[in-house]
Amino acid sequence: MPRTTEHIRSLDLCRGLAALLVLLYHIQFLFWDDHSRFQRGYLCVDFFFLLSGFVIANSYERKIEAGLGFFEFVALRVARLWPLVALTTLIGLMVQLPRAQREWGGLDPFAIAVTAISNGASLPSPMSPTEFLFPLNGAAWSIFFELVANLAYILLVPFLTRGLLLVIIGLSGCMLMAVGIAYGNIDVGWSTANFVYGFPRVAFTFFLGVYLYRGMRPPAESRFFGPAPLMFGLVATLALVCLPRGASPAANGIVDCLIVIVAFPALLVLALRTRFRSWGNSVAWLAGGISYSVYLLQTPLMIGFAGLPQVIWGTKIAAYTPWAGFVFVALCLVAAYVSWMYFEQPVQRWLVRVLLGRRPLPGIAAVEAIKK
Repeated sequence: MPRTTEHIRSLDLCRGLAALLVLLYHIQFLFWDDHSRFQRGYLCVDFFFLLSGFVIANSYERKIEAGLGFFEFVALRVARLWPLVALTTLIGLMVQLPRAQREWGGLDPFAIAVTAISNGASLPSPMSPTEFLFPLNGAAWSIFFELVANLAYILLVPFLTRGLLLVIIGLSGCMLMAVGIAYGNIDVGWSTANFVYGFPRVAFTFFLGVYLYRGMRPPAESRFFGPAPLMFGLVATLALVCLPRGASPAANGIVDCLIVIVAFPALLVLALRTRFRSWGNSVAWLAGGISYSVYLLQTPLMIGFAGLPQVIWGTKIAAYTPWAGFVFVALCLVAAYVSWMYFEQPVQRWLVRVLLGRRPLPGIAAVEAIKK
């Protein structure tokens, strides 16, 4: 079921705004003295997984049927996801080393080396000096699970009937609901204590995205909407992500699950019914383009930015709120654009040439494939 450019652009806009919301969730301390806003901002990762399932199926399913093999698919996905992980891990290493002695209980060169190599390869560290499995770039944990989902997809796709999809979605959804009730949220997968629960988290949303791709039909021309309904849906979703947490942990976990199970798929469907005009396409293109860099650059840049006043003036970053927040958002967006234009895309194209050489890709150009 091929999609048009406008359809993908609407998803680009959603992806970009979700990345911005994750950024705001992580840097609340640069604006306010508490973390009472964007309390469920971690759920944007589940939206990323849902989008990924839909976009991967939309971009590759017909190519796989036409002969795109396991190695070619994996090479394209690694070329798309890995370079920025490696770069941000290196930045994180340079930023984190100065504070390792103070905050990590000492500097173990071997543990740091193992962590840097593991994290740089998009793998959780078996010797992390903290509870974070990706201490050099905390956001990179989700890229590991994204790669796991991609690998599961290419292995299962010959057998992936709608019935099997429903089984995967149903089982992983039940496990995710159990995690939400037990933990009081579904913010899992990133630490040694909750790593294993990241698998049902990504399985549910990713394969739900694949299922939505399989089940949807191209709408008639008269059923496309302008941007207004999508804007309303985005605002409503933002309100849900900002819902305050109640006293009952189980209720909080159930609310998390309902947002992921109901609200996010509804937003995806609404986005797929949306057409933009010329300026809207340009904004969506830019938002989607920088989204990956915004997501992965934010943590190492945030740590370095927050530590600068202490190093230069001997004062904590809290003395400069809320202006520090506005400056950092601008800095992160500019850095993300530079990264996207002058690092991500050139390195991705180079890596595709290295991994695939002259190997033909059925029905798809390598330069186009890495954009997905």
